[in-house]
Amino acid sequence: YVQIARPPLLRPRRTSNWMGYVAVATDEGKKVLGRRDIVVAWRGTVQRSEWFNDVDVRKTSAGEIFTGDDAPYVCRGWLDIYTTVDPDSKHNKNSAREQILSEIKRLVEKYKNEQVSITFTGHSLGAAVATLNAIDVVQNGHNKNFPVTAILFACPRVGDSKFLQLFNNLEKLRVLRIENKGDVVPDLPTNYSEVGERIGINSENSPYLKPGTIVGQHNLEVYLHGVTGFQGTKREFKLELNRDIALVNKSLDYLKAEYHVPESWWVMKNKGMVKGDDGHWKLIDHDL
Repeated sequence: YVQIARPPLLRPRRTSNWMGYVAVATDEGKKVLGRRDIVVAWRGTVQRSEWFNDVDVRKTSAGEIFTGDDAPYVCRGWLDIYTTVDPDSKHNKNSAREQILSEIKRLVEKYKNEQVSITFTGHSLGAAVATLNAIDVVQNGHNKNFPVTAILFACPRVGDSKFLQLFNNLEKLRVLRIENKGDVVPDLPTNYSEVGERIGINSENSPYLKPGTIVGQHNLEVYLHGVTGFQGTKREFKLELNRDIALVNKSLDYLKAEYHVPESWWVMKNKGMVKGDDGHWKLIDHDL
């Protein structure tokens, strides 16, 4: 995406940043799914300057997405990430919106004679942008007649009541929001509206984790750990997939000490963590 211009003290170190990717189901994947799925994934906050987008909750018209005079209002910070252009950029002159819509239209045309679905996903800031992106695609018919789903982790509220109303009118779009107990982000901004259906999880039920913190309850790896094992409020936590618990500590100190996983190990040389043939990460420390 293209960074919006800011005063000197707030300017980002880069005017262009990688924000996500597009993936398409292979022929083998299509056989399993029963359709050709196009996945658009948006990352969460990484760059320092993106924190200013996160807290810029001023209402601004989403007229670029919704044509006409009756456009809803959305958070300015997230819309800026999605729609800002920079004709003078030597890296990319087009907005994230222009880039992703161009690719979606290309893929929809390429697979127009197949059964296709489009899936959007993202975490936190990325979930907010994925919401805008998914609604944009369906609102403006870029999906043709293909169904669109957004699976969102820790998604904040994106738009006003008019935004919710217009979302509810989009028959080809479904939104599923995964929210972890103790995470405050999905409840913000308080004067905006939630869209889609909510699934609640509680990572604190996990026997692998230390007591929760606000930062930890919002972390994507904690979310994915919770989704893998949460069985409901009245059932014991049980990991249903072979998902490595070491991933929880990539950027946190959240696993109990008995599992011997260094805190915040996802750095240069990964603090002795080595990925095995089974896909799991283990600490190779001869002093243990």
